[in-house]
Amino acid sequence: MGANPGKESEGQIDIRNYTPEKLAKDLANLIKDRLGMDNVSLDTKLSELDMDSLDGVELGLSIEERYKGVEMPDEYEVIKDMSVRELADYIRTRAQNSE
Repeated sequence: MGANPGKESEGQIDIRNYTPEKLAKDLANLIKDRLGMDNVSLDTKLSELDMDSLDGVELGLSIEERYKGVEMPDEYEVIKDMSVRELADYIRTRAQNSE
């Protein structure tokens, strides 16, 4: 493994090397960057972020690109009522189930 444990050579993060808290914080930063918002905490619900379904689909694609082995649902409605922390748990479960 290289200088960045938890990172794959193609740039994807292997979340098995992340604690739940670290994954949630990384996801919050991804959402902040993707949406250009500063007011995203681990307890912020996605529905509070004024995202439409297209934003939700694009966020899902960004999540799939960032985290190895994660496939997000095609419908934003599946995740829109989750907090960032709950979404991180959901992502962890989906990555474990894809192995």
